[in-house]
Amino acid sequence: MGKEKLKETTEIIWFPHHGEEVACMLGMDGKHRDFCLCHKCDLLNMEDREKNCKTASLLFALDIKCGVTTPVFYCKDFVSRPIHKDEYEEALEMEKVAKKVTHNHLAKLLDDVREENAYNEKVRSNNETASESGFTEIMAYENKALIALITYVSGILKDSE
Repeated sequence: MGKEKLKETTEIIWFPHHGEEVACMLGMDGKHRDFCLCHKCDLLNMEDREKNCKTASLLFALDIKCGVTTPVFYCKDFVSRPIHKDEYEEALEMEKVAKKVTHNHLAKLLDDVREENAYNEKVRSNNETASESGFTEIMAYENKALIALITYVSGILKDSE
């Protein structure tokens, strides 16, 4: 099969990277920085390769040679970079927004499930056939379980605020 390159698909894209044409999963370009310990390490010095972490330099040289990107998930030499106050406050604010959005989404979902439950009860009371009644009872039971789960998760989110 060799180095045949498929046209871009919905899953894989091709683009130049360090002088080579490389494949990447759609939406993942640049994401290695979000996961790689190097980008959170105080030893990383991309401006001065002489002062850079030796492991990071070796990996980068290998990446260039092989045309790959290798995020680091484990490292014995990791030194946590001091976080700036504004970065910390921004992260806290983002966490609060995420919790609020999640809490609001769960509240809306809970309302939707309760509304569906009320509809199912109404349908069941309108003298439906035995098989329809059984199906509606199962739906009502599943919805009650879903209500309990949503209420539980909402409580956890509220407690963590």
